[in-house]
Amino acid sequence: MENKAHALAAGLFIALLGAAMLAVIAWFQDSTTGRVDYWVISGQGVPGLNLKAAVKLQGVPIGKVEAIQFDPDQPRRIRVRISVDSSAPITTATQARLGYQGITGLSFIDLSDKSDNAKRAEPGSEIVLLPSTLDKLSQSGPRLLAATQEAMQRASTLLGEDNQRQMMDSVNRLGEAAGEVAALARELRPFAQRLPALADQGQVLLREAGSSLKKVDAVSEEGLALGRELRQRAEALDRVGAAAAQLQQTSRNLEQALVGLDRPPRTQPLVDDLARAARALEQAAQGLADRPQGLIFGPRGAPPGPGESGFDARREPTR
Repeated sequence: MENKAHALAAGLFIALLGAAMLAVIAWFQDSTTGRVDYWVISGQGVPGLNLKAAVKLQGVPIGKVEAIQFDPDQPRRIRVRISVDSSAPITTATQARLGYQGITGLSFIDLSDKSDNAKRAEPGSEIVLLPSTLDKLSQSGPRLLAATQEAMQRASTLLGEDNQRQMMDSVNRLGEAAGEVAALARELRPFAQRLPALADQGQVLLREAGSSLKKVDAVSEEGLALGRELRQRAEALDRVGAAAAQLQQTSRNLEQALVGLDRPPRTQPLVDDLARAARALEQAAQGLADRPQGLIFGPRGAPPGPGESGFDARREPTR
């Protein structure tokens, strides 16, 4: 009986082990059914990426990483074989990046596709792995560090003892300037208070200036009228001069008519008086023509003689 019990136990163990093996084989077959492979090509490293790492398309898990190897044709490139669901919409415009899972340092393949009209990618085609944000930071890290060091050096130079002394001097000068501005403002306050009165005085001056301009206009109009009157009088004097000349000619003709070779000498004084009167009238007309303002201001006085006030020996006497 004991032997039969051991045989039964062994048979049950073998049956259970076989069922477990069949279940594992069926699970593996189900997990690989309906999958297609693609190659993700990376020109830089793939830190944190391991086998069986997740492959996601816009955050949705669609497969796993099956292999990570170097490209035999270009050793600097890395080829990552991924296996994804055949129903996943992988197109020729699909791009890949490394996504990171929290602070664990593990990464996964994050696929994205922003094209609406791209064709579906053939199985086994290549997908370009773009630099991740961490890769960009690591690449720009040396430049950022150099820029930071340069900024620190400039800050150290700026905060040196000489510059600090100059800055303190500038601050002190600004304080002094502020005090002087305040004092100037206090001094200017009385003038500012007097500005309204000055403005009123300026308005009064403007009104007086307007009145003065009106008076100047009136004087100028009077001057113009006086000029026109003088011009008219000058024309009248010209006519008087012409009449005087005509009278002189008439007197000469009369003298020739009255005085003859056969006339007695007693008629000569009358003719002489007429000639002198004509000449005096001619001189008066000529004087008025030369100086018409004499009609208003009177005749011009005789120039001072020797010994009199205002006599100038260098000036020739007027004849």
